Amino acid sequence: MVAVAGDRPLLRELRALGKVNVDWVRDEPTLIDGLGEAIAMAAPLVTGEPGPGPALDRFVAAHATGRDERDTPGFRRALLPAVAMEQDPRLRRYWTLFGEVTGEPATPGTINTWLVDALERDVA
Repeated sequence: MVAVAGDRPLLRELRALGKVNVDWVRDEPTLIDGLGEAIAMAAPLVTGEPGPGPALDRFVAAHATGRDERDTPGFRRALLPAVAMEQDPRLRRYWTLFGEVTGEPATPGTINTWLVDALERDVA
């Protein structure tokens, strides 16, 4: 976990993405609250294949509302690159190790990645 957390190129990529997203997000508290709801909805689903459903819809709605946009197919396609960093193998590894250390069967990061995977399948 320490090696992943100290991965300088990964940190640079995350910071760069954060700068892009900060310009796009208009209502961060609403976004965060909605993401919490989506994560709670998706938690029991992460043992299965990611795909469309109410948890993904809540995830996208949180992003849309936080960005003062509507959930449309075009928004979903535009959202994917903004959240795709969650699919990076280094972050997947971090959340897997985090779960091993904490004993959590599904960490918030693992669940968030599952939602991003579901979005990717949805827009494909």
